[in-house]
Amino acid sequence: MDFVLLIASFAVILAGALLFTNAVEWIGHRLHMGQGAVGSLLAAVGTAMPETLIAIVALIEGSKSEDIAIGAIVGAPFLLATLAMGLVGLSAYLYRPRRPQGIVLEADVPTLDRDLTFFLVFFALGLALGFGAPSALQIPAGAAFLAAYPAYVWLTLAQVRSSRRRPSIP
Repeated sequence: MDFVLLIASFAVILAGALLFTNAVEWIGHRLHMGQGAVGSLLAAVGTAMPETLIAIVALIEGSKSEDIAIGAIVGAPFLLATLAMGLVGLSAYLYRPRRPQGIVLEADVPTLDRDLTFFLVFFALGLALGFGAPSALQIPAGAAFLAAYPAYVWLTLAQVRSSRRRPSIP
């Protein structure tokens, strides 16, 4: 019975992911957001929700579940980045005959720079804080992390606005 529930749950998750992806793309289109902004802001919030809820539930359960919360917070970005980058590379290689650019990936470098810089800086700071930061520093650091996200949103949307103003070069 557990196996049947596991398979059914997996099917529900896949169906939800398909609906979520379509909804995010349409919301981004209606808000006139670029693809990078849709992925960085809308999709990222939705995909981060399960890891966030796992961490919250684990912390509420008690101190024995603290490792689960830390694992969900730390492990999820690495797992998703590894899978996503691997799948993109593999897809580019496997479908190279159908792609006009072959195996070359045409990524938006400014978007990648912004996203990876924010991720690496704040992930490194969070990791450093996790390894024995004084408790007096943890609350101000948490507040700084919360304040960083609106700054990231502003930078992302400002980049979308400035890319619309730039004339395209033929």
